[in-house]
Amino acid sequence: MHTNERLFPDRLTRRDFLKTAGTATVSVAAGLTQPATGKETQPAIRLGSGYHTYEVVARWGQLPKA
Repeated sequence: MHTNERLFPDRLTRRDFLKTAGTATVSVAAGLTQPATGKETQPAIRLGSGYHTYEVVARWGQLPKA
């Protein structure tokens, strides 16, 4: 018995690896695509807990262009 057989009893073939990698790539790509809408909305980012809960305002410190 070789050392590799004891450490890695289940070996992946190239075909198994490519199938797994392809499935993972497609599932990640499917999760990243969103239907195009007029306005993109992101969930509010909230920090803290209890009475000291704060919400992040994205453009808070930016002045309007004059």
